[in-house]
Amino acid sequence: MSTNQTTQSESPPIRVLIVEDSRVTRTYVQRVLSAASDLQVLEPAVDGADAVEKALTIEPDVILMDLHLPKLDGIAAIEMIMSEKACPIVVMSGQLTSRDTDYTFAALNAGAVDVISKPKGLDTELREGFARELISTLRLMSKVKVVTRRFSKSSLCELSDVIAHTTAPRPRNIEIVAIGASTGGPAATFEVLSRLSAPTPFAVAISQHIANGFEHGLCSWLRTTGHDVRIPVPGTPPQPGRIYLSPANASLVTGPKHLELVPTVGSEITPNIDRLFLSVARHYGARSTGVLLTGMGDDGVRGLRAMFDAGAWTLVQDADSAVIDSMPASAAAAGAAREILNPADIARRLTEIARPSGGKND
Repeated sequence: MSTNQTTQSESPPIRVLIVEDSRVTRTYVQRVLSAASDLQVLEPAVDGADAVEKALTIEPDVILMDLHLPKLDGIAAIEMIMSEKACPIVVMSGQLTSRDTDYTFAALNAGAVDVISKPKGLDTELREGFARELISTLRLMSKVKVVTRRFSKSSLCELSDVIAHTTAPRPRNIEIVAIGASTGGPAATFEVLSRLSAPTPFAVAISQHIANGFEHGLCSWLRTTGHDVRIPVPGTPPQPGRIYLSPANASLVTGPKHLELVPTVGSEITPNIDRLFLSVARHYGARSTGVLLTGMGDDGVRGLRAMFDAGAWTLVQDADSAVIDSMPASAAAAGAAREILNPADIARRLTEIARPSGGKND
């Protein structure tokens, strides 16, 4: 512990720019962050235009931004910042209404790296939990690598170039694709789905680490890709052309012929990616494809390895496009990945998998 304290004290403070037009909220957040000795709260921005100016001139390590701002709304401010001097941006969302959640996921698509919900009441326990989560999130996100255009079309290679390095045969008769993601996952998943023609010839099951209450907004936002995205009812048989998203408070798993929702077990992360992947490996094996996208930690690594061993085609997101590459990099290190691709090329690969087999190149 003493070593960590020494290291932290010798490191420069993390410079945080708060963007919030409400004086009450701004003051409260400043008070919360001032309790962390390793965070330096800069002069806050009170509107979107002010946020852009301060981001470009002060160059903070991380930005905490409300989206409902005067002069220039949060989405436009994020786009301008990310196109000029990219900086990790954490969205601070208010009430979980449909409009707010849709707006929040649009912000993630514009380049924000994470979202945190404002405290929902005056309860001391809720406020203390918010403070811990906020400080932890800002510390983590301040270290995230960001680029001006995370998924630039100019950086994409053709599918033939991507798959030239693998000698494995193209998978056939895929019935289900399982996708796991954490931090940065909503935007990466959106990128994948937006490049897949609807309806897909296979079912898709998604396990995305997300705060309770935000999954409905994510579901609605992902529908704008043109796909039939829904949170499944337990016992639902997976059908081709449908995208099934796990709720935040349970883990989506597959049975022999149906989908189930498993409550949280102990202190495990929920939704749990490993649980989804392990169930798909058990019931579908080589008739499945596993995709592990951006995220912190190692959830999904064990399950993706099980899918790999069961004959499934397994894909992980590359480090250059991932907001945090801990999960996909760990999977690659564990020998669980057949290919390492960016989200656009993952979509291309899934499209290629979906083509009817039997051609001369199969």
